[in-house]
Amino acid sequence: MIAQQKEMIQQNELLNETRTALSNSEIQHLEFKKNQVQLELELRSKQLTTHTLNIVQKNQFLLQLSQYLDELVQKHDQPDLSAEINKLKHQIQQNIRTDEKWKEFGLYFEQVHSNFYAKLKLSFPNLTANDLKHCALVKLNLSLEESAALMGVSADSVRVSRYRIQKKMKLSSQATFNRYLLQL
Repeated sequence: MIAQQKEMIQQNELLNETRTALSNSEIQHLEFKKNQVQLELELRSKQLTTHTLNIVQKNQFLLQLSQYLDELVQKHDQPDLSAEINKLKHQIQQNIRTDEKWKEFGLYFEQVHSNFYAKLKLSFPNLTANDLKHCALVKLNLSLEESAALMGVSADSVRVSRYRIQKKMKLSSQATFNRYLLQL
């Protein structure tokens, strides 16, 4: 009987050691998965930043090109040339506002800031798609100028849009608006 009890104690100790080893292994696996998810999130964040900067740079270039075309029209008073330049300027503006780039941006943004749009729409169902774009740019902490270049509008238009969104959300100040979106 004593021999059986000693054997059972040894088996229990072995079982406890096995459970401890298994628990440690599970903890290591969970830590590995956590690190893997963190690395993936960092990668997606970098992709989002890169994508956003590329759009900003492209749009800034297109805006500079549009300004140069305006200068050409002023220098040369030729109606045929002015009409062609105006067509080019219209195409530039269309390119700046391309929805395809915004869809791609939205996908990257949602991967990094999951449920951001859903949370906003749930709390503020009166926000438009354009309002959500502005909110996403605030979440990325982009300046008025960067947001303007990204959206193909003036910095004043972005400022006014942000103010209107702030009023829709019934937030008391621009700082409160920014803080709310950054924390969301």
